[in-house]
Amino acid sequence: INPTRPVVLVEGEWDALAVCERTGHRALGVATGSTMGGRRHIDIARLAMAMWVFVAFDDDEAGRKACKYWLNLLPKSSRLLPTAHDCGDMAKQGHDFNEWLRKAVQNA
Repeated sequence: INPTRPVVLVEGEWDALAVCERTGHRALGVATGSTMGGRRHIDIARLAMAMWVFVAFDDDEAGRKACKYWLNLLPKSSRLLPTAHDCGDMAKQGHDFNEWLRKAVQNA
């Protein structure tokens, strides 16, 4: 975690790679592995060092429930809805990750 770059917290590893690649590494994509993953104390402490944590889990029941957990846990976090099912689908469909991230940072 680099405190000068935003983190985009996602469910899957492919989603995290899409975030890194499509933002030109302006944001760090971090995968929890599942909606219930990534909850070790050391992982939470590292995430807390980030400038912003944008929680970009899927917009389904499990994703919304996991988002609430992270948003309550991390004070510098906010919800960032993917513009497709998930960040992997955003990449496949050619969505503009930089504009998506720019708007998120502007509204944080």
